[in-house]
Amino acid sequence: MSLCPFWGGVDPSTGEVMDRHYPLAGQRLGGAVLVLPSGRGSCSGSGVLLELILSGNAPAALVFSELEEILT
Repeated sequence: MSLCPFWGGVDPSTGEVMDRHYPLAGQRLGGAVLVLPSGRGSCSGSGVLLELILSGNAPAALVFSELEEILT
């Protein structure tokens, strides 16, 4: 598991992972179930998640193994 950087790492209009260092680089998150230890970054990640939802490109579910307060 690695951390998904929503802010700056995911295109909110397409759901494509743009962070080339992330294992899912080049793939789209729409409809996926992401299993992550926690989020990464500031509260702007939740804004990207909202944009993904509004564009219809959001993951189907986010599962965290650690307490997550920003993305949830």
